[in-house]
Amino acid sequence: MAKIFSLEGKGLKLDTKEDVEAHIKPLREMDDVVEIRLLGNTLGVEACKVLGEVLETKKSLQIANLADIFTGRLLNEIPQALSSLLTALLTLPKLHTINLNDNAFGLNTQAPLVAFLSSHTPLQHLILNNNGLGPHAGILIADALSALHEKKEEARKTGTEVPYLETVICGRNRLENGSMTAWAKAYSLHTGLKTIKMVQNGIRQEGISHLLTEGLKHTRGIKVLDLQDNTSR
Repeated sequence: MAKIFSLEGKGLKLDTKEDVEAHIKPLREMDDVVEIRLLGNTLGVEACKVLGEVLETKKSLQIANLADIFTGRLLNEIPQALSSLLTALLTLPKLHTINLNDNAFGLNTQAPLVAFLSSHTPLQHLILNNNGLGPHAGILIADALSALHEKKEEARKTGTEVPYLETVICGRNRLENGSMTAWAKAYSLHTGLKTIKMVQNGIRQEGISHLLTEGLKHTRGIKVLDLQDNTSR
């Protein structure tokens, strides 16, 4: 049976090392944990540093659910806290799915996310809904995915088995027309995509058209495409 560590929905406010230690003893003792669920709590800088140190040792981890973990945090706390977690996840060779829904990543906090997305070659499923990206941070995220494709290709050339990116869910992020050139480029590279959902992003007709003709036409195996609630003014 898959081993899951979960603090889901406990509403914990974890600031210090002591705060975290009170809850993660089971995680420390799980050698073959495959999924971690931290969603629905609020994590501070020191708490994330401790969590990151523990996560780095969990080489069997495949799924990380980090949705809604920064509610009520100051803007200057989030980049450092996020960086501790994502830097740790970068070291995990089997981590194929990450969920970062409902965290505020505007332009000020996108840097750790860009660093992770541009270089984590095992990534297959990216879930990034309601993050307040806006078109500028949206461009940076899309460019990171383009860079990821290059990293995946480089790894394959060395004989490493690397999965294709299969899922991108990036809705309610105000991506707008301004970021569609970057997203179209990313999708034209990741031709193994099977699921793309980009709902409620304020993408107008021209942007959708560009996305389809320059990007999505290359994704031959696509099974789910959801662009609803974009073009209405």
